[in-house]
Amino acid sequence: MRFYVVCIFMVMLVTLWQADLWTGQKSMQSVSALRKDVVEQEAKNAALSTRNARLYKEIKRLKQNDDVIEEKARTDLGMIKAGEKYYQVAKRQAQSLPVMQEEDAEVHAYTENLTPQLEVLESE
Repeated sequence: MRFYVVCIFMVMLVTLWQADLWTGQKSMQSVSALRKDVVEQEAKNAALSTRNARLYKEIKRLKQNDDVIEEKARTDLGMIKAGEKYYQVAKRQAQSLPVMQEEDAEVHAYTENLTPQLEVLESE
């Protein structure tokens, strides 16, 4: 009789252990989900590391060369030096052409594109 009680106890213990293995916090599903999360996070970290390396290069360039700072100020902030003239080429709005022959319309459109409108800005 004692043997049966020990066997039943052991079967219940193994069943509880198996239930925890399949449905608990350390189950196979949660472990595979965590592995997937780790792979995704490693990919994000690699992308951020690449971005950080690019930013460190940019910082190094900015610290070493004043011309780079001037270039950034001109391109990113639109700054110009005192007394410098800034020419901006503005595209014309599309206008409806008067009724003309097809050949004349092509010549007109071509010559219109050759003479862009210039806008002059002067810094003080």
